[in-house]
Amino acid sequence: MTYLTLPKVVSAQMRGLNCVSYAHSPEAYLKADTSVDCNSDAHQEFIVIDCLLILGYQLVPVLYIYVLYSNRAKLNPGDLPSEVEKLRQRDLDRSLDPYRFLFQDLKPDRWYHEVVRR
Repeated sequence: MTYLTLPKVVSAQMRGLNCVSYAHSPEAYLKADTSVDCNSDAHQEFIVIDCLLILGYQLVPVLYIYVLYSNRAKLNPGDLPSEVEKLRQRDLDRSLDPYRFLFQDLKPDRWYHEVVRR
C-alpha cells in the first residue's frame, strides 16, 4: 500500500514548496495556487512542517530495509541446502508475518530486492 501512496503524497508535498517569482519583483507565489504568497509567515511555517513530513515519508523505505536487514537470517536461512527448504522454513516462521508483503514473492537470497528496486 505504501508503494501506491508514497509517490503521490510526496509529489503533493513538493508542489507546496514550488514557488514562482516574477522578474524585477520580490513577490513569489505558489505555482499550484497563485493566491498563496510564498513570502507570508503562514507559508514559511507551512514549509517547515511540510519538510518534516517529507522527511517522515522518506523514512518509510529506510524502515523497510532496516526491518528486512534485521531479519535477514530468517529470510534467507543459510543452514539449509536447497532454496525450496529455505522457502518452506521462511513460510513457517510466523514472526515474519507482519513484514511478509515485503518479501513474499522473492527468492530467499533476494530479501532486499523489494525496497532497493523501487
